This record gives sequence, structure tokens and C-alpha cells, in this order.
Amino acid sequence: MDTTDTSRAAVPRRRARITFALAGLAPLVASTGFSAEFVPEVTIGITHTDNVALASDDEDAQSEKIYRIEPSFHLSHEAPRITTNVDYLLQAYRYHDLGENEVFHQYDASIRAALIPDNLFMEIGGSRSQSITDPEQNIPQGNLPISSNRQNRDDYYAAPSFQYAFGRNVVAAGEYRHSWVEYGEADAQGSQNQDADFSIDNYRKERGLTWALRYDWQRTEYDLEIPWEYQRATAELGFWAGTNTRLFAAAGKESAWDMPLDPKMEDDLWEVGFARQIGQRLSAEFAGGERSFGSSWRGNLELQFNRGSTAFSYTETPTTEGRTRYRQGTLDEPEVPDDFLNQPGGTERFISKRLQWSLDLEFRRSGLSVTLFDAERTDRTEADGTPLVDESQRGAILRATWRVGARTDLGIRGGWAERELQDGDTRDTIRASIDANYRLGNKTTLTLEYIYTEETGENLVTNRDYVANIVSLLLTRTF
Repeated sequence: MDTTDTSRAAVPRRRARITFALAGLAPLVASTGFSAEFVPEVTIGITHTDNVALASDDEDAQSEKIYRIEPSFHLSHEAPRITTNVDYLLQAYRYHDLGENEVFHQYDASIRAALIPDNLFMEIGGSRSQSITDPEQNIPQGNLPISSNRQNRDDYYAAPSFQYAFGRNVVAAGEYRHSWVEYGEADAQGSQNQDADFSIDNYRKERGLTWALRYDWQRTEYDLEIPWEYQRATAELGFWAGTNTRLFAAAGKESAWDMPLDPKMEDDLWEVGFARQIGQRLSAEFAGGERSFGSSWRGNLELQFNRGSTAFSYTETPTTEGRTRYRQGTLDEPEVPDDFLNQPGGTERFISKRLQWSLDLEFRRSGLSVTLFDAERTDRTEADGTPLVDESQRGAILRATWRVGARTDLGIRGGWAERELQDGDTRDTIRASIDANYRLGNKTTLTLEYIYTEETGENLVTNRDYVANIVSLLLTRTF
């Protein structure tokens, strides 16, 4: 389900490049490989909604006029050994009739340094986004509605990594990542996540026998609850069947799923599969086998063609709530479906099974993208192993754009998600929008947008259903 404000997403981001083209600096810039890009932008406008607080009863629904200003910027910098990226968005809303103000910040920043070129790297970063507080309450789609079911989420991380080639065929790679998660609500537990992985293989040879060794370790520490820890080690043998296809079989050990307090590698695992790679056009890998929690399948397919691309993925993996994320239109991945089962600050563990397919098409005057997903949380337990009821979700996202004239673009978006919760309720969330964008100049765009949102459920005791209509007139200026 896409909760990004479509008015901002539909306007193409124009980038004002800092090229350092002064005659005296140009030779220096060219010789050092330095480049920088800074794109400031501001959106101002007015919005009208007929249900600003997402009230369930029509008699309680309150209309509201909202004044809004949304400055943002994109900053990127590339030097021979350092790459920096920063995206920032401020959303400031003035609710005229209520006499209230709301301000939200979103940012996503990272710095990656090549400490030893091609071999040793260090990356640090952080982000802020808005997350729901409780998936069993009605969910505000975006930051515009007034809702108590919203909180800030801050993520920070540091990640050293390396890769090293032994001769022409063998490559070793590894990474350690330490991340911190904090929530705005005091009763939502933060967490620290640690991840370490190592692999060594001879895939570069691209002929004859293949082999690989891998090790993965994960640990999540909560503020108050029992930590979650998992590790896995595998050895793989295979061979190249032709120039592009690799067949393989792997076996190893992993942490026992039925022993949540003992992370030692006690259970056997195995899988067989194949991988196929044809340049940048096709990448595919599928495998099936037996894991600590039962039979397991995984698959990934990415295909590029003349007018677009398609991707398919399916994964089954043990994880914990501290490693999931509700993305409410984040800056880094605005088209990724939200996880409507996310319980910020929860400590449960489960087997995550997720199927997703996407299609992107680009034509001369139009574009189309479709995303379908289906996800389950099975074998859910508390941190200590106490059983919980399984949950699931599924949905679809559709986006279409048309350039109807030299200055005018039209956009249509639709999203639907259904989630089955542990309280027995099934909730349906719908969002649909249409927007028209008219370019007043090279750097200025006028947008007229209509958004329809709805949430319904089967629980007749607790009515959390709502319908809201939103109309906005926005002016966006890029500097």
C-alpha cells in the first residue's frame, strides 16, 4: 500500500547541478573526479478534507482547511573515496478551523568511504520516518490526517565491510552492521540490531565446479525484553551448466527455531537450486530445501527489457519484530508496500514468508507500474517462545502517468491492502488518487490533486472504519 503524497511524487525532480565550471577550478575538478549536486525545492498549497481526524461516524467527521509548506532538498557528493547522499523533507501543516499546527521531519543520509580502494569500506547513516503505533487501530495514510496512531522512528547504523580477490577466481566478502532503532512513543521499545556475514566462493571462474562457504549471524537487543539471536553456516558445491547457469546444493547448521533462548547452531539444513545470470538483462536464483522450521523455498528474478523491467521474489526466513519496518512513504523507497502488520516496539519472533511481483513499463508519453504482494507471519511467538496467532497481509499498488501536453502531466495511483490480525479482525485499506500537473516554467509546477482513502473491518464491536476525501492545490518550485 503506497502512502506517499502523490502530488510530490508526480512532479519530476529537477536537479540544479553545482558543476564548478569556473575556468580556474574546472581542471582541478576534472583531475580529482569530484562532483556535487544540490537540489532545493519547496511546495506550498492549500488542502481541504471532509474527515481530518478519520472519524468512524459520519456525524463526527470534521471538515478542515489545511495550509501547508513542504521544503526539501537532495544533496549528493562524490569524491574518489567518499560518497555522500542526503535527502530531507519538512512537512508543516496549519489546520485553520482547529487552530493547530503539525510539523514532521523525514530524512535519509549516508556516507560511504573506501578506506582501502576496492577492498575495505565504511558506511554510516541515519534516517527518520513516521510509523504507526498500533496495527489494530485505523491507519493514517500519510501525515496529513490528525491521528494518535502515528509516531516518529529514528534509525542509525554503522557498517564496515570488505571484499578481497584471491587470484582470478576466488572472492571473499564480509560485513558487520550495527544499527539502533528508537521510537517517539515512550512505551515503544527501541532496539539494537547486529548483523555479521561472511562468504567466500569461486563464482568468478564461470566454468567447471563451484564452491562457496557462508556464515550469517543476527542479534536484536530490546530495551527490556529477552534478546533474539540467530546464526547459520553453510557449505555449497555445484557446477556451471553452460556459460550462464549454475546448479548447486548446500548443507549446514542453523539455530534451532524451537529453542528461542539458545542460539547455538543445533539443527541441520539443506537446499538445492539453480542461478542464472545474463549480463545486466536477466538475474534469477531459485532454491528449495529443509530448514529448522520446516520445508523452505526462496526465489528471485529480475528481468530488464526494452520498455521496462519486472521482478519477482519469494523468501522464508526467521526474524523478529525489531527488524521490521512500517514505511510511510519514506524518502528512500516510496514505492515499497507498507508492512501493515508492523508493531513498533514489539518483541515477537516469527517466520516471515513474503511473495512480491512488480512490473514497470515506460513509453514515450506514459508509464505504468504494478506491484502485488502477499505476506505471512507464521510460527509467531513471544520472545520467550510463548505461542501467538499467525497473521497475514496482501495487497496491490498501481501507478500510471501520461504526458497529455507539452506542459501537462496526469497521474493515477491506487492501492489496496488487506491484513488479518491476531484479534481475528480483517482490515481493508484503500487509497486512490488522481493528479494533474501543469508546468508554469522550467522550475515551477502547479498541481491539482484528489485523494480518496478508506478503511473497513469485520469487527462489529470496535468500529474503526473511516472514509476521507482530500483535495489539494499545490505549487512546487525547484531552485
